[in-house]
Amino acid sequence: MSTVAVVAACAHAPTPVVGPAPTTSSGTIVARPSTPPATVHDSTIGSDAIGPLHREADDSAHVSAAEVTKRAAEVFGDSSARMADRDSSASASTGHDGPSWDIDVHSYETTARVEHYLRVFSGSAREDIIAQLEAGSRFEPMIRAKMRAGGLPEDMYYMALIESGYDPNAYSRAAAVGMWQFMASTGRDMGLRVDWWVDERRDPVKSTTAAVRFIRGLKEQLGSLYLAAAAYNGGPGRIARGLTRYADDLEGTTGDDRLFALADKDFLPRETREYVPQLIAAALIAKEPKQYGMAIRTLPPFRYDSVR
Repeated sequence: MSTVAVVAACAHAPTPVVGPAPTTSSGTIVARPSTPPATVHDSTIGSDAIGPLHREADDSAHVSAAEVTKRAAEVFGDSSARMADRDSSASASTGHDGPSWDIDVHSYETTARVEHYLRVFSGSAREDIIAQLEAGSRFEPMIRAKMRAGGLPEDMYYMALIESGYDPNAYSRAAAVGMWQFMASTGRDMGLRVDWWVDERRDPVKSTTAAVRFIRGLKEQLGSLYLAAAAYNGGPGRIARGLTRYADDLEGTTGDDRLFALADKDFLPRETREYVPQLIAAALIAKEPKQYGMAIRTLPPFRYDSVR
């Protein structure tokens, strides 16, 4: 699966280099020869930034939104109640009126891994994170719209930050390409054209459509959004084997908690263990940058035409 991009947990941004054309197992070149120079991405966080991390119990109390939901149902009906439940839960768990997230950040924001990446992203990696979030703002409306249309939380938008720093020309040493870091075979499976002349993994719009399709399929297979995200990075087979191997240990653990419980085992590669904590940390910082001493500009949106 795709190698996580350098979202810069180092003190400086990587030097752009021209990556070699990706090949199939038979040696056939699949990347278009005339593509722009690509930035090679290999890992999100350097070894100096990752210490021995252990999951901490999240003992924070969450204020119930039941009364808000009940009142919304009485006045506006069930659909409004569901929206009120989501929004008031986010507001209640932050303790103030502010941004809300449609992925579960608050259940895990005080775990050791997430707190670690909050420090890294707002510390040694801050300039790179700022630059990449600003670059991503061009694609944000398009990506959020496609996530929503595909039945996924819009905040999965931040996965592309972890994958590539929102770089459509990103290229990993494992030959994963594009903003969503597809391998050639996976890209083709998701409907992308990858051949001598065209590599749609570099197309921000088409690759996002493919990423939504892939993430949705992983979620349906594994039953959890965060397990799906980890599988996007480490492969669904590896996640499934881990869940089977540690089934007894994970008994009674449900939903996204299963990913964090599995990550505590010595089974997943470090990159995959840290993938979702990075996603959560990125989402927390991106929506409340001032809280972390950061200012992020919004760039004009990426414009594109759809040809049928």
